[in-house]
Amino acid sequence: MCNIRVYTIVNDILQSCTYILTKQDERGAYLVDCGDIEPIISFIEENNLHLEGVLLTHCHYDHIYGLKDLLLKYPDIKVYAGENTFLGLENDDLSMSYLYSDDEYIVDINKEQRVIAKENTIFNVLSEVVECIPTPGHDVDCVSYVIGRAIFTGDSYNPKSPVFTKWRNSDADEAIRRKLLLKDMIINEHLVVYPGHRID
Repeated sequence: MCNIRVYTIVNDILQSCTYILTKQDERGAYLVDCGDIEPIISFIEENNLHLEGVLLTHCHYDHIYGLKDLLLKYPDIKVYAGENTFLGLENDDLSMSYLYSDDEYIVDINKEQRVIAKENTIFNVLSEVVECIPTPGHDVDCVSYVIGRAIFTGDSYNPKSPVFTKWRNSDADEAIRRKLLLKDMIINEHLVVYPGHRID
């Protein structure tokens, strides 16, 4: 049985979500996506936690804009992401940071910190198995993560809205196909959905 606790931070940019994962009676913590850095650091420090890693659902700026500062504060954490997401972190055109800032936003992550999340990849977070599910459509690099009864879908699935597919690397047909696959999985496995943006 999974005993992961999930805390939600609704970020300033586009109300994207950062999720903090913890486990009762343990000091370890992980993030899913990384927006506003101040509430993340406050939560980690106030709860005397040890941040061990961050799982990225894709490289769009509204899901990664706190990552550079996070790595300065916690330089030894692991970063879990698809190969194309790591490419996007090194290319402000792919991350589309130019839509939000005049400054080039490039995140340099050394190879020792990188954990590639691809199909059939399974790793452990807080002693729980994580299943990686490539979910391209919104963009080519999207990945969803299943941890116990929780699924973190980024922008690949939101029960309250359609998948946005107007980006250069979007694929509307693939987005629909992946969304239906995720929906079936969510229903059949009784998963709790944690999407990339706030649900009202």
